[in-house]
Amino acid sequence: MTISKKFQAVCFDWGNTIEMGVPGIVETLQFVWKRFVPDADPEAVLHAAQAAWKELILMRPTKRDLRQMDNFRHKLYARQAELMAEILGVKMELPDWPWVFNVFFHEHYFKNRKWSIPKM
Repeated sequence: MTISKKFQAVCFDWGNTIEMGVPGIVETLQFVWKRFVPDADPEAVLHAAQAAWKELILMRPTKRDLRQMDNFRHKLYARQAELMAEILGVKMELPDWPWVFNVFFHEHYFKNRKWSIPKM
């Protein structure tokens, strides 16, 4: 008898990445939110991220955005931070904090990627 692998999670991001297990993007969100809000619960962060993406997937990139995808990606993740803060009930005192959050997010995410192709 063969044992099949169970999908735990699949995450598609703007870089067309597929991750299985706990997606690195989720780990990064939980790590960075812990830095901004020390008492942030990882499950609440995951829930807020999922709720935010319901709005984010409706964002339509302009022709300019498609030519400058990095700028659009940064705008998207800054908006994600704003939405998640609303959902988590967090009020930030730092000016332009969504963009600061975005810098921390990208530094952690791109430094700690662990992509692999699973064996089937």
